[in-house]
Amino acid sequence: MKSQDNSKIEELENLNINTTYLRKNAENFSLAPKGQEQDIEFNKCNYYTDRKANISAQYIVHTYSVGTLENTLAKMVLAEDQNITLTRGSGVSVHYVIDMDGTIYPLVPDNKKPWATGVGNLTSKSTLNHNIEAIKNDMNNFCIAIMSINDGKSPLTQKQYESNLKLTSHLVETHHINPEQVIALADWAPGRHIAPGPYFPWGNFAKNGIGLWADIERKKDPEVIVSYKQKPISEEVEHIQQALQELSQKYSTGNNLSEVVKQYCQTSKSFKEEFSAARIKDIDSQLTNGLGMVGIPNEKDYEGHLGSATLSEMLCFNLHHLGEQIINSPLQQVYDQGLWKDSSDSEARGLLGEWNANSQSILDAILDS
Repeated sequence: MKSQDNSKIEELENLNINTTYLRKNAENFSLAPKGQEQDIEFNKCNYYTDRKANISAQYIVHTYSVGTLENTLAKMVLAEDQNITLTRGSGVSVHYVIDMDGTIYPLVPDNKKPWATGVGNLTSKSTLNHNIEAIKNDMNNFCIAIMSINDGKSPLTQKQYESNLKLTSHLVETHHINPEQVIALADWAPGRHIAPGPYFPWGNFAKNGIGLWADIERKKDPEVIVSYKQKPISEEVEHIQQALQELSQKYSTGNNLSEVVKQYCQTSKSFKEEFSAARIKDIDSQLTNGLGMVGIPNEKDYEGHLGSATLSEMLCFNLHHLGEQIINSPLQQVYDQGLWKDSSDSEARGLLGEWNANSQSILDAILDS
């Protein structure tokens, strides 16, 4: 179904809509290939193209700007002294920018393809991607992108939150988007992005029926299930594990040896380490095949037995679903002073991506719903 014109948001009550940077003929425009650009409008957003044939928006992707409104618009709006053939390589765009005072700036029509999301993936036939077979590196074709003017390490202002929620709800209803497919940019590209970070009010969105969320108790001091510092032994322990399992099966009729084997399995450091390795594979499968998140490996792959792709998935899941717990704990400083400044910081990634009982309970609840 073809998306409707985003000027329809002007019908929403109590919202300040500023169309200054939206082209006059926005619906009929698509930026031509490099060197063939025409019908360019200065002081407007020109960085967008047509979606692929028969494709309409199926996702809403939220992100933050880091910079000010002025700096953000400078990247998306063509100034009179600029040549679009030269600037298009660094040009970006989203459908909507929401300033700190709640003002909404439409830049790209809803039915057009923004230059917003970049490389990423959502596994097909998963919770986050029910029916799109070929979405890898192509979210721009399937999304409406919303950027909040926010530094990434502080909450949205109240007016900004209200505009965000009203706009998102309106877009979900207007374009018949599954509310669970309102996602973070980091959900699409864990390992490349952490936006919109732990301060984004996903829990409040969920109370209004928006976003994927599990309304379950978050324990104050959850048990750690997988730590990035654990380093299990593999081949030798696999052999021991197999031998123990065979012994346990052989003497499963109440023989004393069976109890000895059980006790060994429960207390052996090597067995626990191997269990951790198997557990990591299980969690990664849940996140990738079940939920749909596909971690992007870091070039250094410094996360050892976890692998940087798996840790990226865990990290971004925690930022989305345990944001309130992060910012109300000592981990806030790990995020503000570590990850926010350098998203490749291995210590910050490891601490914030540590998989605990809350992480697992939330993931299980989401996949079982």
